[in-house]
Amino acid sequence: MKWLSKFQKADVWSEPAWRKGVFGSALPTQTVGELPPGRDGFIVQARSLEALFVNAAQTLFTSIATPREGAELQPMDTRSVRVAANNSSELMVNWLNVLVALFRRNGFWGTDFEVYEFDDQQLMAEVSGRQYRPEDFELLTLVDRVAHDGLSIRKYRGLWHAVIIIDT
Repeated sequence: MKWLSKFQKADVWSEPAWRKGVFGSALPTQTVGELPPGRDGFIVQARSLEALFVNAAQTLFTSIATPREGAELQPMDTRSVRVAANNSSELMVNWLNVLVALFRRNGFWGTDFEVYEFDDQQLMAEVSGRQYRPEDFELLTLVDRVAHDGLSIRKYRGLWHAVIIIDT
């Protein structure tokens, strides 16, 4: 998986991209925004707003590190995450920044995300994953945070799309 930067797109998927060996599906990708010049980030889409949050989390982790061939990647640990906000855009930023903090502070690399309570102001999820170990992963970029500026979430032609901006 290549680092998504400067207007490359992630598509809809139903499981982490590293399991499928490819990134995306045959669903058409429609441009609903682009990354501001000089900024890093990614664009994701999904059939529902809840799935958009899961896809953004999967893309975030596959942007940070990619598994090395032959690495043992079965989830070994689960973390409960609860995030609140005033709207869905703020909720997306808060959700992804909690996940960034899990990686930066605890070395936790998320693989599976099960959202069990969701609305545009609150998200509760179980995040399964494992400890990041350099022998198992190639570090692609170290994300400092997901930025509020430049983020957009829209529904277009039946799919939800998000432009996510990160600071490295």
